Amino acid sequence: MKIMIVDDENLALWKMEKLLQSQEGLDVNIDLIGAFQNPYAALEAARQEVPDVAFLDIEMPEINGFELAEQLWELHPQMQIVFVTAYQDFAIKAFEVNALDYLLKPVHPARLTVTLNRVVQYLRANPAGINDESRTRKTLCCLQSLHYRDHEDEPQSFSWKTLKAPELFAYLIYYRGKTVSKQTLMDLLWPEHDIKKASTQLHTAIYQIRKMMKTCGLDVQISYHDESYRLVLGDMALDVEEWESCLREAPAVTPETLSRHLAIMYMYTGDFLEEHRYAWAEPEQERIRLL
Repeated sequence: MKIMIVDDENLALWKMEKLLQSQEGLDVNIDLIGAFQNPYAALEAARQEVPDVAFLDIEMPEINGFELAEQLWELHPQMQIVFVTAYQDFAIKAFEVNALDYLLKPVHPARLTVTLNRVVQYLRANPAGINDESRTRKTLCCLQSLHYRDHEDEPQSFSWKTLKAPELFAYLIYYRGKTVSKQTLMDLLWPEHDIKKASTQLHTAIYQIRKMMKTCGLDVQISYHDESYRLVLGDMALDVEEWESCLREAPAVTPETLSRHLAIMYMYTGDFLEEHRYAWAEPEQERIRLL
């Protein structure tokens, strides 16, 4: 088990390192690949060697633990995160952003053992290097409503905890492959909040989307760079793109090609995100109608 520790306090790093080294009875060996006071040094190390789990302090001066976790997940979406802090107030948010666990300082050895066993269970259930072939046959859908079709082409819905996360997801899908500034997203979705609160809400929504993609097995990545987000579709289809492609390649209408044209017509199950009534989606709805 490859472990990384990040904490701006040197004493806290030393204590956690000693706790990890003193662990006994685990079914795997602990390989501490780095203990960092500088979060940017931790990011660089994660680019060189992939940790299975990172223990992150939350309150750090340059970049907080939640922001660091986001950047680590951009590098390695399957990495597990454990937050370590002296403040219990962060517990709810820690689990909202899909952390594996949350440890309060001072960390008790027995409590750390519980956390490490959770990591072991996760690694056994999700062994590295296994390719889920079904992911290539899944389709993300935006016609009529935001959902997806599984590898058997059956429609599946998303179970969102908030209303803002699916709208953010839909907006990033609309601008797929392009960067969208953090400020644009905050102005669109949380115009009533100040910058700090809007930023927190945005980070939480991004975490929820990533968690949903992982849960549903969808090959969708959201990267963050220069204060902007970018959504990229991996080995999966998008119903809008499929429909437009079929429409462009369709031959002239003749008795022989009528069935093909009918099939294309049936593919159009509704306007782009019609059920959600997002005002920003109206220009795209109009564009598609005119094709």
